[in-house]
Amino acid sequence: MTIIVPADAVEMKQAVRACVEYNGPVYLRCIRCETPVIFDENYKFEWNKGVTLRDGKDITIVSTGIMTPEALVAANILTEGGIDVRLIHLHTIKPIDMEILIKAAQETNCILTVENHSIVGGLGGAVSEVLSENYPTLIKRIGIKDTFGESGSLNDLFCKYGLTAENIVKEVKEIIKKKTNKLYNF
Repeated sequence: MTIIVPADAVEMKQAVRACVEYNGPVYLRCIRCETPVIFDENYKFEWNKGVTLRDGKDITIVSTGIMTPEALVAANILTEGGIDVRLIHLHTIKPIDMEILIKAAQETNCILTVENHSIVGGLGGAVSEVLSENYPTLIKRIGIKDTFGESGSLNDLFCKYGLTAENIVKEVKEIIKKKTNKLYNF
């Protein structure tokens, strides 16, 4: 089954059209709240292709869905602080764009995934699987730990589960320290 998680209304509109025309089962994941618009009228949805929103050499943040606008805020903060961030939005979780992930791992050797979903069986797990078999690299996953979710306002839930730009910035700084200090062995 193909899994699509759009980041904003522009991408959602194009993804819905693409899903209607698709031959096979598709799960289109969306949420009820408003999201910031990050794509303009020139954006074109492409099946199974990640979107590089900004290029960088120090770390790659891979995000999906409503976490992409939050990751974009974090990337701007980090860039202002001197960390050169590559940001990739993956609207298609399955099948995943292996090419864009392997290239990012080769060029930044440091990946942080961000999702408003369980890190078990979600984007972080899929990225980890691809890179463990093709280009092992340092990976950190931000998302819902293996726990039952709760109900509440989006802001409260994002804060509770660490799905904020501030937490993304904090986690990037920690993983960059590990990369710099070479506290990992591959």
